[in-house]
Amino acid sequence: MINLFPEKVMAGLKRRFGAEFDQLNHVERVALPLAGSEGTVNHARLRSVTTEHPVDLSKTLRHLTQAGMLESTGGRGAVYHLPGEAIPTPDDVLGPAPRIPTASSPNLEPSSPHLEPSSPHLGVSSPHLEPSSPHLGPSSPNLTGTRDPDGCLLSEQLSLPVIDDLSVLSADLRGALETLATIPRSKAKVPRPIMIEAILKLCEGRFVVLRCLAELVHRNPQALRDHYLTGLLQDRRLTLAFPKTPTHERQAYSSTHTATP
Repeated sequence: MINLFPEKVMAGLKRRFGAEFDQLNHVERVALPLAGSEGTVNHARLRSVTTEHPVDLSKTLRHLTQAGMLESTGGRGAVYHLPGEAIPTPDDVLGPAPRIPTASSPNLEPSSPHLEPSSPHLGVSSPHLEPSSPHLGPSSPNLTGTRDPDGCLLSEQLSLPVIDDLSVLSADLRGALETLATIPRSKAKVPRPIMIEAILKLCEGRFVVLRCLAELVHRNPQALRDHYLTGLLQDRRLTLAFPKTPTHERQAYSSTHTATP
């Protein structure tokens, strides 16, 4: 496994930590290059590439942290990175949050005056819909960021593409995603295993922003997080795109075994 890491990464770690790096055991010499080459490492990722007992992996990460060779972010399900390395935030990748009410906002209730045809919030003159709006204008990072042919956002700061806006996805990808979520989309109540399976499939091979994931399965974002996503993170079946801000409204999720290249 160690031989699979880029020589540049290994050489950089040796220069940085000197003899201390050479004295690391096998698992530690896997964990550190993972953090160096992929930006972060966590318990689940380390477990996917070693045969060590989970308890021993926890001890490995704790030892590297105590030795000052890794820093951690978060409590249970912590993410580890090399000291001084920047961990991206939603704003770093997605740009400033647009000032548009979310689907769970009371401003979007059918009886809300904000949805009346005469509402100033939906009128042509609304500052939120003007072409010159900093949130929707041509200069918006959300609209000009690099995207793949399917409309997923690409960022050098993340290892996978990001679904941050369903409206810009290709018809093929959006159709495929909606097919994966057919059961939860069509039923208000579904067995928990079916919902979990749908979530994990939707998040496979990509990061999906909470709002988009909730829209795909026709659920309230906060309820989806509380009832499903938090538990899947604790079970290490999902990985966060932005571990420094686990409860951010624009947090994005990926199935754990696909959260790295």
